[in-house]
Amino acid sequence: MYINNASTNITFTSFVEFTGVSTIEVWHKPTKTMVTATSTPSELYSFYTMNLPVLTPINLVANNTDEILIRIFNADHLVWEYLGYWITGTTNINNTWKQWDTTAPVTPNWITL
Repeated sequence: MYINNASTNITFTSFVEFTGVSTIEVWHKPTKTMVTATSTPSELYSFYTMNLPVLTPINLVANNTDEILIRIFNADHLVWEYLGYWITGTTNINNTWKQWDTTAPVTPNWITL
């Protein structure tokens, strides 16, 4: 899982069922910067979706691929925790097609990208 400053919610699967207003904490692990908010999760099958707090304080200190800890509390009980990443660019490593310029005429045919 990853988030960035444009993220507004997260969807996750929890082994523990919970309802009602819950607290969501997002921690930037390297600097111990934390943002928190309360949100009522929506549930669809075994998936929960919750609104994230405003992530601007983390955006000011986070670098690409920094670790982010997300915790959900319901009635002061920890019901879900996940270690994810802060991504500043695209997460799609295959976002551009690769093309080759030349191939060597001998075996094996080496490709120059």
